Amino acid sequence: EDDAYADGRVAAETVKRLQAAKQREEPFFIVAGFARPHLPFSAPKKYWDLYDPKKFKLAENSDLPEGSPKVAQKRGGEIRNYFPVPDKNDPAQITKELA
Repeated sequence: EDDAYADGRVAAETVKRLQAAKQREEPFFIVAGFARPHLPFSAPKKYWDLYDPKKFKLAENSDLPEGSPKVAQKRGGEIRNYFPVPDKNDPAQITKELA
């Protein structure tokens, strides 16, 4: 079922190539590029079923670390394009909805 998604196919092919490289017993370099976890969040149902969202506990501190670069402060622009994310500019509500 995992190979229904591009990342599953990348992972399977990477494992196959790692196993082949191990057999050669010589140094090697491998890079595997994964597309997720980018929006929209999609995964095989069996992974969603592992967790009960009602049992998630959000961190009490939602502040960014002191000295964080401005790029890290971007909040929620892309995610508002997906249902059921609230349309208002309330990071706490967005976080609660996604948890």
